[in-house]
Amino acid sequence: MNRFLQDSLLGVENAAEEAGHKVLSRLLLGVSGCLTALAGLGFLCASSFLALSPLLGAGWATFVIGAGLIVLAGVLLALSGRRSSKPVPKAVPAAAPPSPPAAEAAETGSIIAFTAAFVLARYLAGEKQD
Repeated sequence: MNRFLQDSLLGVENAAEEAGHKVLSRLLLGVSGCLTALAGLGFLCASSFLALSPLLGAGWATFVIGAGLIVLAGVLLALSGRRSSKPVPKAVPAAAPPSPPAAEAAETGSIIAFTAAFVLARYLAGEKQD
């Protein structure tokens, strides 16, 4: 192998290693940010329960917090399903895989709401022992 080819391969290897380190560090920062946000949401839920429980009672405080989180999840799902407003370049044919129909997203939201209401009703009726 000649010297030029060896130097070229070494340059490509170094560039790939640097790019890998950048991607890995960004990924780890993103995961750390998501986990921190999740912990913050947990503390926010706990503090809102502690604040609402004396005013509304434990059952209604749980219901209000759960309903708020379901509404937040619905908004986030609706935003994630929105299509981009960027125009598709005409040189590239649109060969995207078929997206699931919007009915599935609405069905998922209603299943989540039904499950939350069912669990809350069992808890309030005293059928579920913690």
